[in-house]
Amino acid sequence: MTEKTLDEMIESLIKENESLRTENRELLDENASLWFMLDEERESQNSIGQGLESALRQTIEDELLQNMKPIGDA
Repeated sequence: MTEKTLDEMIESLIKENESLRTENRELLDENASLWFMLDEERESQNSIGQGLESALRQTIEDELLQNMKPIGDA
């Protein structure tokens, strides 16, 4: 193995390493972004669910009050 070939191999490995580091940083950024989006989606779903539950509860209460008959004279 000659000195030049070894230098070329080292240079090639350095370039590949830099490329992999760049790709790794990009994937970490994408991963963080996806986790953020997932958290936002969960919060949105929880908020929608709580809103629906509240509206349903109010509707049921309104129906019960409308269907109640007075017990006696007030």
